[in-house]
Amino acid sequence: MCIRDRYVSPTSVYLFYDIHHILFDGMSLDLLFNDTSSIYNGITPAREEVNAFDYSLYYNKWKFSTEYAESERYFDELIANAAPFIFPNYTHFDKKSQGVQSVESEIERYEIQSYCRSLGVTENAFFATIIMHLFQTISSEDVIQIATVSNGRSLTQIHSSIGMFVQTLPLISCETDSVHDSIHNMQNQIISLLKHERFPYLKLVEKYGIKPCLLYTSPSPRDGATS
Repeated sequence: MCIRDRYVSPTSVYLFYDIHHILFDGMSLDLLFNDTSSIYNGITPAREEVNAFDYSLYYNKWKFSTEYAESERYFDELIANAAPFIFPNYTHFDKKSQGVQSVESEIERYEIQSYCRSLGVTENAFFATIIMHLFQTISSEDVIQIATVSNGRSLTQIHSSIGMFVQTLPLISCETDSVHDSIHNMQNQIISLLKHERFPYLKLVEKYGIKPCLLYTSPSPRDGATS
């Protein structure tokens, strides 16, 4: 990390940071700003309980644990029959000749929130289900796979650690004849992904040849597995 410059205006002081993303994620930025603010106010920031180097040592040991093997079995079952979604190339697609119609509509967020509360699901699961239905329709595949991300901080010891903890995870369509059941299935999958979020995505790419051509992120950066 490098502090590039400091700019002082009549009313404010601006600090310019240059940080490599391999060492730093979005939540780390919040922690850095909070620590910087504390220092400016004469408060000594709290020490990290676990730093990124400590976590890397723990992670290397974890890869030989029974939890790692359990996560591998979970993903083996989850993505065994899922086809990676590859967006069609419509570069030469003639909309008029194919009868394609563009439809736009608006819905208030409170309506979505009310609907999700009535089902007992999150907005994250709601939107993920809609997105997967769309892509499944486009691809004509029975089961498809895209990618999503987790903040990688399910361990409470690293909630206040600065580092790059974000994990890429596979997200699988789980559509049924019931919209309600489909959304609940998606929510259950997202919860399960959090339990197994530490499993290396590169291992899944090597094992199944999957291609993360499309990445789904949650409407809220703080919401669950997709951040």
